[in-house]
Amino acid sequence: MNVQGKVTKVWNRNNSKNGNPTWEIELEGIGVFKTPTDAGWVYAYTWRDLVGKTVYVEAHRPRTNWIMHELRVAG
Repeated sequence: MNVQGKVTKVWNRNNSKNGNPTWEIELEGIGVFKTPTDAGWVYAYTWRDLVGKTVYVEAHRPRTNWIMHELRVAG
């Protein structure tokens, strides 16, 4: 699934057992997306600065949560 939306909330979730951060973002009117466990690309963003920005997300839903494969800031 590929979506574009405005980030309304950002949460820092518990780190993985390897110590890597896990994040969640909420896209206005679309839903909540989580980063995968131990994904190195999460270090490329200052996550709290994404609030109010438009982003492109590529994700899949293996069970109940949307898991991001890629995130790009628009503009």
